[in-house]
Amino acid sequence: MKLAVLRSQRQRAPARRALAALGSSSGSTGQATRAMSILGTIFGIGEFEGARNQSLNRSTNKQQAYDLALLNHPKFMLHNVLEQDTPFLMGHVLVGASQCLTPLMHQDSLDAAVRLQAAIDTAKEGRNATLWELVLCVGNPTSQEKMHVLALDAMIHGRHHEAAAVYETILLQDHSDLLALRCCYDLYLFLGDYKNMLSTVTRRLPSWSPNDTGYSHLLGMQAYGLQAAGRLDAAEALAEKALSMNGNDRWAFHTMLHVLEARGSANHGASYANQYREAFDNGGPLERHLYFQWALYLLDLGNYDRINKMLEVDIFPRQQDGASHSVRTLCDATQLFWRLRFAGEDTSELGQQLLEGWAA
Repeated sequence: MKLAVLRSQRQRAPARRALAALGSSSGSTGQATRAMSILGTIFGIGEFEGARNQSLNRSTNKQQAYDLALLNHPKFMLHNVLEQDTPFLMGHVLVGASQCLTPLMHQDSLDAAVRLQAAIDTAKEGRNATLWELVLCVGNPTSQEKMHVLALDAMIHGRHHEAAAVYETILLQDHSDLLALRCCYDLYLFLGDYKNMLSTVTRRLPSWSPNDTGYSHLLGMQAYGLQAAGRLDAAEALAEKALSMNGNDRWAFHTMLHVLEARGSANHGASYANQYREAFDNGGPLERHLYFQWALYLLDLGNYDRINKMLEVDIFPRQQDGASHSVRTLCDATQLFWRLRFAGEDTSELGQQLLEGWAA
């Protein structure tokens, strides 16, 4: 049975092509594995989930490569998939959204602007018109795709409320557009708008069935929204349900860590993180932040040596190639710096590393 990321019974062309972009456009930056970081964020899957030892070779056809990349081991398959490098509008949109919303390194954020320009050029198809003019063309079969470009443009240039409004408009037309939903959700998170972060998922869930591929990931997103709204019991129950459907759902796991922290359950939280370490210790976009959440429990327990080791290896490692960390990583490391300093720990080396990181 063909694997699908969007709803199995109601696939829509724009959203499907957006996800198929995993294999259709490697783009001008050449950052193949980093550029696809939104994959892990959208679906909460690990880089090595599924058939780790399945043979990967050049005879694998394009659709098989997509399926493997989406649900098994994306990093291993991307090199095979990205060989196609076909000019593809939603391919640029997907990669640009990835680099903007879930940068693994600072360079991803810079490369997002390059992806945006490639998407704009592809959308215009040589015509002298603005994107809004193209979107409003009557009978334009790709207007939804061009709306994705509009949203990406607003997002990259810091017009986050505008971008969220465009994504909401896309979702009014197509509740199954998981790319639009994920981006809209993340924007509300960045804006601190927890009410809309929760409601944008809640509004779409009735249109989905538990049998639809991707349903558990919506539950994980809703669970995180519930804990952000302070509804800890409901968040915990929904996160456990999502994890029962997909044991590697990182947003559901992330929710559980937040719930246990809010309840002051340091011992339980540290034990829980250690128990499920293999579920997130595999290079995904949330990995370093999840280690940060784990470190917060260790702070309460006074296990400072282990926190310093986590910082060195898992949260804020020195980059051998001189690359700059993402802002999220710098923020997490800075939080730990001040907490350790207030606890009386020697933070001089960490402080110097942070100065270099923020100045890069």
